[in-house]
This record gives sequence, C-alpha cells and structure tokens, in this order.
Amino acid sequence: MRWRVVTLVWLVLTVSGNPVIAADNSVVFVEKCGACHKRGTAVAPINPADKAGLVWVKYFQRKRHPVELKSRITEDEMVIILDYLDEHAADSEVPVAAAIPK
Repeated sequence: MRWRVVTLVWLVLTVSGNPVIAADNSVVFVEKCGACHKRGTAVAPINPADKAGLVWVKYFQRKRHPVELKSRITEDEMVIILDYLDEHAADSEVPVAAAIPK
C-alpha cells in the first residue's frame, strides 16, 4: 500500500500536465496493451485478475514480457499500466476479469 502512495505522489509531482496522465488508466491500458493483445493475433489475452499486483510488477521488472516494450510504451505509460494492473489484480479490492481482447 505504501508504494502505491509513493508512486501516486511521484506521478503527480513529476508528470502533472502530461495528457497521458489526464486519461483514464483503463484507456491507456487498452490502447497500449490492446495494440498487440487483440483478436486475430497469436498474442495471449491479458486479464488483470490473472495475477496478484506484486506478481505483475515483478513480471515487468524481471523483463518476462517476450517483446521489448521501450519503443512502444513510455515510462510514464508503463507506470500507468502497472498501476491499473495492480488496482485490478486478483488480490485487489476490485479485480477486473475482463481480458483484452474483449
């Protein structure tokens, strides 16, 4: 819980005014992750409730994602995506079972 607050404060202080931050977290998640994880592709669907919040963080910290994301997703967008995944992870108060693609 404490790292969530630190991350939120960091976001507000360092990237306030960024149009990406103004967007809803789910919009950034769907636009960025949904660009590859969509119907008709061989890429596996994403479901935030498939993993616990900490597992999502470790997944990206340990570079488990099979494709390099730095050319597709900015650091600010990645923070937003991780926040969304954590907010809707299996161990969250509001897990989201809706996967991309829908």
